[in-house]
Amino acid sequence: QRVWERSGGIRASDIATTIANEHGLTPVVTPSVERFPRLHQSKQSDAQWLAQLAKTARAEAGKGTTGYVFYVEGEELHFHPRGLEKPPVMALEYFTDRHGILRSFRPATRTQGEAARGQSTKAVGVNPANKTAESTQADNATTPDRPVLGSKTVQGTKAAGSGRVVIDANSGKRVTGGRP
Repeated sequence: QRVWERSGGIRASDIATTIANEHGLTPVVTPSVERFPRLHQSKQSDAQWLAQLAKTARAEAGKGTTGYVFYVEGEELHFHPRGLEKPPVMALEYFTDRHGILRSFRPATRTQGEAARGQSTKAVGVNPANKTAESTQADNATTPDRPVLGSKTVQGTKAAGSGRVVIDANSGKRVTGGRP
């Protein structure tokens, strides 16, 4: 058991900073507002304790959104608000069968570069226009100059000339009928 206390009260963010320093991590911590006279960490690891504190911490007084995120990334311990005002890092598009059931969804990403040398990414899906299985594969050998693997595929309409439309992920230009 560990008792956390400080004159004037202790904040969840103070605890996160202390734990980060104890474990040799760089704290990336946003100060929380609520102060407690004393908090008890009982039968919990430091990670479990921070995860529990993150659920109720808040950055502003009042009835605003509660909840911080807690995670370790590399040599940094993060304890800060969830960042709901920021746009998502990635949007995943998926399709369901005609009954609205998603049969499988297993997204995965890999980066190109030295860490991913010899690896490839394969995207498999169903073309919603003609209900056929489609797949594409990209690796360092076939796409050495691209910062992303694969291409974005958009289904064309009959008015726009039906068929596959490929958009180059670097330039955003349309290229019909295959890879740029």
